[in-house]
Amino acid sequence: MGKKTSILHREQVQKSLQPKHHKKKQARGASTVSDHIVVVKPWACASIVSKQAAAIVRRILAADASRRADASIRSLTLAPSVQAKKATHAVVCETLRNLELLRSILGASELLSKHAALTEEVAYVLLYDLLLGQQAANCADVSVDEHLKDVLVFEPSVELHDHPLVVNTSLILQGKASCMAAHALNPQAGWTVVDACAAPGNKTSHLAGLMEGKGRVLAFDKDAARCKRLKDNMGAAGASIVSVQHADFLSLDFADPCFTSQGVQAALVDPSCSGSGTAHSRLDHLLPSAAAAARESSTTSDAAPDADRAVSKRVQRLAAFQERILRHALHLPGLQRLVYSTCSLHPEENEIVVQAVLPEASSLGFRLATALPDWPCRGLPLVQGSECLLRTDPEKHKMDGFFVALFVRDL
Repeated sequence: MGKKTSILHREQVQKSLQPKHHKKKQARGASTVSDHIVVVKPWACASIVSKQAAAIVRRILAADASRRADASIRSLTLAPSVQAKKATHAVVCETLRNLELLRSILGASELLSKHAALTEEVAYVLLYDLLLGQQAANCADVSVDEHLKDVLVFEPSVELHDHPLVVNTSLILQGKASCMAAHALNPQAGWTVVDACAAPGNKTSHLAGLMEGKGRVLAFDKDAARCKRLKDNMGAAGASIVSVQHADFLSLDFADPCFTSQGVQAALVDPSCSGSGTAHSRLDHLLPSAAAAARESSTTSDAAPDADRAVSKRVQRLAAFQERILRHALHLPGLQRLVYSTCSLHPEENEIVVQAVLPEASSLGFRLATALPDWPCRGLPLVQGSECLLRTDPEKHKMDGFFVALFVRDL
């Protein structure tokens, strides 16, 4: 809902709810809160959707205000414990989208001062539901993706999280851009494949599926909790050829028989990154800090805002780590194909990393090959062979922003 629409809604609602002062007696159960809004007591979340949405909004706003990292909006609203996920997700998103308007109305109404038990987040959710709430249309159109034939495309409005085929893992929910890395690697049945940074495992199970359950996938993660989640996800997906290893990939000795006995034909290196390409799907643009940053950016011309400098430093740290892990993976014994991928839009994490490792890769016999030749969008011209690199653009392609580089070696 755009800003103009919100303003129109506010004017229309205020006009329609204008109290009729000539009536001396109010309807039972109603109380006049301001000159413009009539609400029904008590101010409390009656439905599970409203209760869940209010709790999630509280957590999101607290994390955003303190600038601390927390779970994304999508991961909170679609968590296993959340009931009526689609409705809860919609209420949270629309409440945040209209937060400026709701804050204005809340301030004018003095609801919080008149109702001591009422919290801000509950008030936001209830005001949204009263003034702006409506159910989104549910469309069940589905098609086979034009580039990835094992990917089905659904309309964003379709609720699938509780669908029986998703519950029993016949279908795995994953963005198209995220599926491209496994397809670019193109692992063959019977191969040994390494997933260097595997958790939570969507790409890992995708690799196992492309290998038709034949061969083995060595999946590494250094965090114990993430490793447990990875094991659980592989068990649920029936990915029996995946061997989950709790280990730091950078500390691995490739002389170990685990790698040398059969060699490693392919490797996926999808390391931690800034996630700038998934900011829209994470719904970061709905956070108050995003609006504040946009306002600050529009009024700052001489020096970059502190937030921009912090992002730049973080990207530089991540790029250094990404370069290290990519260099290390190139030394896997018997390696023929390697995919380096990120969900970042920053060239520092993408083309610049490839440029940095390319001389060493060339000395080991690797060259860049075209990742998914039918895909139209290629890398930025910052490195020789950029036409081989793959990018997805959130605005142009209506999906997460991803980067894929494919290294190949003939043995």
